[in-house]
Amino acid sequence: MVQHELTIRLPKSMLNEVEKYRKSQRKQNIEEAVIELIQYALTLPPDFQNFDWETAEAEADEEIRARL
Repeated sequence: MVQHELTIRLPKSMLNEVEKYRKSQRKQNIEEAVIELIQYALTLPPDFQNFDWETAEAEADEEIRARL
């Protein structure tokens, strides 16, 4: 398998989440965890890939506030 090097910059909070994932899945290093997470993201059904989660969460928060 041909391998390519990729450099990405992640916010500390995201890197912390990747590290938590690495530990929970007992991956030897962070590269393995990132590869697995990317593979998972690439296999999501198209409806989930294009879904705007931030907007949906904001709308849900507004609905919850409106009911109070």
